[in-house]
Amino acid sequence: MSTIDKKKFQFVERDDFASETIDAPSYSYWKSVFRQFFKKKSTIFMLAVLVGHSLDEFCLSNVFKL
Repeated sequence: MSTIDKKKFQFVERDDFASETIDAPSYSYWKSVFRQFFKKKSTIFMLAVLVGHSLDEFCLSNVFKL
């Protein structure tokens, strides 16, 4: 087994405050969900069908009072 060459490594100072920062951009779960949902035309069509059907049922139930 070979020995480790200490010239390839260097000590780094520890900074407790720097380790607490987050380097990722802000992320919104719901923004991502809506972006993926409205990206497809089929999901928009099915949403329109669902809303249309719901409004139709609501209107018909009020007209005929079953």
